[in-house]
Amino acid sequence: MLKKLALVIIGLVMLPLGVALANEDSGTNEWSGKNFQEKRQEAQERRQKNHEKLESKRLEHEQKKNDLKQKAESAKDNACKRRISKLENRVANVDKRKKGLLTHYQKAEEHMQRLIDRGKTAGADTAELEADLVEYKTMVDNLAADFDAFVEAINQGQTLDCAEPKEQLKTLHKAIQAAHQKVVADRKAIHNYYKETIRPDAITLIKAINQAKTTDSETNGAGETQ
Repeated sequence: MLKKLALVIIGLVMLPLGVALANEDSGTNEWSGKNFQEKRQEAQERRQKNHEKLESKRLEHEQKKNDLKQKAESAKDNACKRRISKLENRVANVDKRKKGLLTHYQKAEEHMQRLIDRGKTAGADTAELEADLVEYKTMVDNLAADFDAFVEAINQGQTLDCAEPKEQLKTLHKAIQAAHQKVVADRKAIHNYYKETIRPDAITLIKAINQAKTTDSETNGAGETQ
């Protein structure tokens, strides 16, 4: 009987403690569930912020890339326009150079013709210098024609559209260079021809003229003495 009474008393004492422990476990589980939700929300917010940050950096990179591309295209377009502007000035310079050279060569032709006329008057052989003069005039005419082609090539360059394909621009640039090289070659050929052919023949003719004058003087002197 006493043993049963003791068990009842112990049960009554432990009952509140069990209820308290149960309540504590229930509160702990509720609190843990709340922390999980908060942490999950925080994790989602952090992921969202990281995504936004990465997206912002990507957009910034794309913007910088586009800015650099536009800057490069603008620089290329400006360079093209500067080249076209230079071509306008180049046409004026080429025309001026052409007139100056042709005037110089024309004076040389006139000088040779006067020398030929003097030779004929003196009775000297002028055939060599006459042939030289014909060839010289032909070379000068070729130079004038190549100058015109050079100017035409430059004028074509002034009609360029900087938006045209790069290969087309290169082709036109090469055409201008080729036309210029022909003019340079013509001038060099004229210079060499004058130096190596005309000048020696002119000197020979001058000597012949002087010799003829000396002979005439001696002949006239001898006649007067008689």
